[in-house]
Amino acid sequence: MFMQFRSNGICWATRPTNVCLVYLPPSYDVSTGKHYPTIYILHGFSLGRDVLDDWASVAKEWDKLIAACQIQEMIAVIPNGQDAYRGSFYTNSEVAGNYEDYIAKDGKQLTSQ
Repeated sequence: MFMQFRSNGICWATRPTNVCLVYLPPSYDVSTGKHYPTIYILHGFSLGRDVLDDWASVAKEWDKLIAACQIQEMIAVIPNGQDAYRGSFYTNSEVAGNYEDYIAKDGKQLTSQ
């Protein structure tokens, strides 16, 4: 699942929207009211979403591990931490925007909806 959302902290002159990859467990759509732990996976410097090209196979593998009771159901969020200058390291910056706030505040709001 891909989610696009705007963050007040990001410099929108250089990146008008940002994309988060979100993994939802198999029971997510049928278990109303159930709460899931959420993990945030932060990609490395200068990789951006390119590192996530194989996201569909990762999600399928997690589904298999959940079915085999090897991991518990969870929500996984992989935000795009790459700014227009091919970095950020998830810190607030006067140049590129507030990527720390984007993850810690905006990302948390996104997953609690």
